[in-house]
Amino acid sequence: MRGKSDDPLEERDLAGQHPDRVAPMLARLKGWYEDTQRKVTPQQGGWPATER
Repeated sequence: MRGKSDDPLEERDLAGQHPDRVAPMLARLKGWYEDTQRKVTPQQGGWPATER
């Protein structure tokens, strides 16, 4: 998560300051990833075990 207006080069990660905003975005991303893995050839890698 980045603040583009005051950080145009996207050098500061704001995720740690806004976990309430990050959690639903990450959940949607993981849901999308799981859905695509069911519909296409599964890709190696996936989510690190610490983030499951």
